[in-house]
Amino acid sequence: MPASGIAPTWTDPVERLIHRRTGRTPDQHAFDPIPAAAAIPLAAEKVRGWRAELVIAADDLRSALISACDLSDESDIGRLLDGLANAAAEYRHCLRQLHELMDDPERRYYAADHPALPLRRTIVEQGQRFTVRLPHTEACRKRGIAGWVVPARLLGDTVELLDDDAESQIVLQHLEAGVFISPTNGQPYILRRTA
Repeated sequence: MPASGIAPTWTDPVERLIHRRTGRTPDQHAFDPIPAAAAIPLAAEKVRGWRAELVIAADDLRSALISACDLSDESDIGRLLDGLANAAAEYRHCLRQLHELMDDPERRYYAADHPALPLRRTIVEQGQRFTVRLPHTEACRKRGIAGWVVPARLLGDTVELLDDDAESQIVLQHLEAGVFISPTNGQPYILRRTA
């Protein structure tokens, strides 16, 4: 439950699953200095994406069956079944990865000893400059910049870090750089600690 004591209302079932299993929101995981926790938002995005693909594949198959398209000589039912099976396999794989991250021992031990931080979302726009706290993602850890607070600029699907001390310009994908996309309205946002 958040610091306010008010239980969150969820419109995204993946966020609801994560909070129910871990007691933390995906945003709170993103702010934790543990690689498995920092990877949860990306894993959640993949689950959402393949879940949507699975729904579309199931709808396509259902529509073909309802309209009796499967009974024609030129039926494409095999392709629809293959698409459904592929989407189901990818969805199960991504969901398994998400569960592995939520069950990661280091993540669980950290969460048990450190209460979740109260956070707020700050919307960012394309081309906007802002300061971001880099998450402990694999990409940031490899570069030795995880946890740094740096100036950045949002560029399309990437984030450009504007650190003057860097020998070369660093460009990262949104989630790798601590820029998240709202599953409800598609707006990019960064996280800030609340007082």
